Amino acid sequence: MNTIIYTCIIGGYDTLQEITTKHQAICFTDTDIKSATWEIVKIKLEPKIFRKVKICPHLFLPKHDRNVWIDGNCVFDDIDKIIEPMNGFNILKHWKRNCVYAEAVRCIETGKDKEEIIMKQINKYYHENYPFNNGMVESSVMVRDNTEVNKKFGKLWWSQVRRYSVRDQISFNYVAWKTGLHYKTFYPMHGFKRNPHASK
Repeated sequence: MNTIIYTCIIGGYDTLQEITTKHQAICFTDTDIKSATWEIVKIKLEPKIFRKVKICPHLFLPKHDRNVWIDGNCVFDDIDKIIEPMNGFNILKHWKRNCVYAEAVRCIETGKDKEEIIMKQINKYYHENYPFNNGMVESSVMVRDNTEVNKKFGKLWWSQVRRYSVRDQISFNYVAWKTGLHYKTFYPMHGFKRNPHASK
């Protein structure tokens, strides 16, 4: 299976973490990053380009069978061991919350995005009868087969992020609910951590 690991760093927000893998690893960026293990691909700035790369990898990656997104500040002891058994659509389970509405409130409280944008978004979900406590993901690590189903999901997910909050975790479960996407969650695994000094 042809697997590509990828990430995106815009405006120097994260410090790229070196990676040990047998797979191709690509970092999309608008800055001059040097790496011994990542292939650096320059991209042009546009609104929410970081999220577009993250959510719609098929628009940016060369031909492949499976893609693995990792946030720029993630560090792995052995990423290949983690991803090899996975197939379909896999995403981290949120470490604390289980509800999109609770996540939205937290994002407002911590200033992650404008309150009016988030409120407009979750009011839409509420009026469409999206349920409370319907699961919550953490999108810092995703392992996805490059299938038409996953591409279509990514397109719809991106439409929500483009229109509403940049906090893509708010819209993931809603879009999965709307589309009937079958996905699997996993907990932060042994050998995975975030570098506390990698994000500015």
